[in-house]
Amino acid sequence: MRLSAPLLALAVSVLLSAAAFADCPRGEQPCGKLCYDPVRSQCLGGVVCANGEQACGGQCYSPVRSQCLNGVVCASGEQACGGQCYSPTRSKCLSGVVCQNNEQLCKGECYDPMRTTCK
Repeated sequence: MRLSAPLLALAVSVLLSAAAFADCPRGEQPCGKLCYDPVRSQCLGGVVCANGEQACGGQCYSPVRSQCLNGVVCASGEQACGGQCYSPTRSKCLSGVVCQNNEQLCKGECYDPMRTTCK
């Protein structure tokens, strides 16, 4: 029996999927290259997280205490800026740089205009 190219590709795909399942212990399921117990955890985009957690930028977080902002996990009430979190009550985001509220941005650096000038 000779298989056509589409059928052969499908057969290979099914066999590879079965192999991925076979690599996990009984009762576990594959998630990317990892195995997980679906009773205690979940697969979210290739990331294994505990039940109740969410995935953000490749890591797990609790939505009760944290939030996902542009792929960064920040505490509730914080904001994201240039890949880091900051408290808007103490800091501000200026062109992707976190500066203190009394500071300004000069050539990508924060400075206090009451103490120095932008050079």
